[in-house]
Amino acid sequence: MCVCVHYSCSKSVFAEEYEKHYIEDSQLGEGGFQTVYCGYRRGDLFPVAIKHIDKYLVKYQPVVINGELHCVPLEMILMAMTAGDAVGGNAAVSPLAWTDHDYEVLLIMERPENCMSLFDFNNGQIEECLAKEFMRELVEAAIEIHKAGVFHRDLKLENILIQFYDARLIPRVRIIDFGCGWFVTPGYCGYVGTSCYEPPEFKQRGTYEAGPTTVWQLGCILLEPLSEKTDLFTTRMQHCQNVLMYTIMELKVSEDCKKFLMRYLLINPDQRLTLGQMLCHPWLR
Repeated sequence: MCVCVHYSCSKSVFAEEYEKHYIEDSQLGEGGFQTVYCGYRRGDLFPVAIKHIDKYLVKYQPVVINGELHCVPLEMILMAMTAGDAVGGNAAVSPLAWTDHDYEVLLIMERPENCMSLFDFNNGQIEECLAKEFMRELVEAAIEIHKAGVFHRDLKLENILIQFYDARLIPRVRIIDFGCGWFVTPGYCGYVGTSCYEPPEFKQRGTYEAGPTTVWQLGCILLEPLSEKTDLFTTRMQHCQNVLMYTIMELKVSEDCKKFLMRYLLINPDQRLTLGQMLCHPWLR
């Protein structure tokens, strides 16, 4: 598969150019075989995040950029497809550049300021009214990502940033880490992502689809901060509809919110409503 991409931010920079143009600062996080640092663009002190990935783990994709064929890290392509031309203009974090650096590949991307992960927000607990605003933004973002032809595949609390603005009463949702992502295609046979958020149909059928999986993961993202229980999706709940429904009924939230969760956290993917139907649900209006 060859993708046509027009964004100059997907181009490679030489290692020496990277040193000239970017300042790397403190570590933001790490996991597996990758580490993320905060940094700045030297010319204008624009805040960036710099992801270091072991080179042998990087997936490349042939792409056409301004009429020329290039091989670019897949994660950069997926971000470029979803983020659009304006840096910071969409929910998905924007890519800026990438480079080979010794035994690593470095991905340089926008770093939203004044933010924290949804996992860290308010110690992992959220009031229903705020959860509703976050979920509306998340569903809208997921729809746009799918329209761009991208399947994130690893939506979870840690990959959702909440960005705060003085002028906004409701913080803005940003989506990061497209490292497990792929293009939207009919059917997937191998699961890549956080195991406790894998859709139950993958274990039952060995296959899964982009739309129902994203709906399932968004349901998980909503249920966890509304529940007083921890590690919800490391238990048998993930594959037991009765246990899952009982957990939803125990929540101290409105009936509309419970009905919303019940329509999307269904073990059978054929019975889940779509992302578009999610957005039209009375609870989100």
